[in-house]
Amino acid sequence: MRPAAAIALFGLVTPLSGCAFFVRTFADASYPIARGQASAMFQQDNLAKARTAYGQIKLLESLADDDPENDAYSALTAQLIGGYTFAFVDPLVGPYDTPDPVQVARARALYTKGRDYGMRALLRHPAFAAAQNADLSTFRAALAGFGRQDVPSLFWTAYNWGQLINLSKEDPFQIAQLPRVTALMHRVEALDPDYYYGGAYVYDLVDAASRPEVLGGDPAVALAAYDKAEAVDGGKFLPTQVMFAQYYCVQIQDAALFKSTLARVLRAPDDVLPAQTLANAVAKRRAAFLLSKIDDFFPDLDDSPSAPDPAAIEPPASPSAPAIGAR
Repeated sequence: MRPAAAIALFGLVTPLSGCAFFVRTFADASYPIARGQASAMFQQDNLAKARTAYGQIKLLESLADDDPENDAYSALTAQLIGGYTFAFVDPLVGPYDTPDPVQVARARALYTKGRDYGMRALLRHPAFAAAQNADLSTFRAALAGFGRQDVPSLFWTAYNWGQLINLSKEDPFQIAQLPRVTALMHRVEALDPDYYYGGAYVYDLVDAASRPEVLGGDPAVALAAYDKAEAVDGGKFLPTQVMFAQYYCVQIQDAALFKSTLARVLRAPDDVLPAQTLANAVAKRRAAFLLSKIDDFFPDLDDSPSAPDPAAIEPPASPSAPAIGAR
């Protein structure tokens, strides 16, 4: 179905909202359309155009709200909100030198909304609902009740929650929730480690590399997690490499690896992974920004060659160029 037809179909939500039977029937029938619209957004190669997609996300929220027991809609809504916020709102993703407090507040609000849509599906499991605010060991034990079918809800709840915490480092309450996010991601890893291009492994990478070793960071764990994630997608999902450079390379203070990794991201063909063209475009934007700030990450560079100009990096001659996952 064409996008215009799909949007017209979404417009039927409000008239149907008074009848639960028709809402459920409509939601079940329209989910493939919504999933298709989401896929179209992920394949968008124009960042400016993709930025205008939030109206479609609001329509999806309406469907999810009219049928709160539809876990597929809740998880998809959480995914779209999280992905959109990361790409276009989160000031820590940039490129921004000084985060705007208004933008920080908006990003926090959106990540909270995304987390809550994902959590809605999880809370329909009585054991987890009872353990939601319990101690950490009880919380972890309750996750055993989730199966592979729950992985999207688990992952996108954790994704949005983790990004919210990343924007709230001055809030002790939010920081105290991080072990629960880790528990959710580890459950994803146990059930379907390949989900979303090894996303749970990327979480492990950032978790182990974003802290100095004296505070629990572990470069060996981070590197192992990166290798696992890269094995899932063959190096085609570029955000993984950007996270590797930003966290692992900075943690071990390897400026050469930092530069070569981000240069490889910028050389990658735009269509290296068509299903995630938008995520890869955001990764390239972030890679260029990080390279421009290399002196901030590596204060002891001294006389080392300056960061390469992203505009001067030659694109590959053809899609058959060496695999971008090669190191």
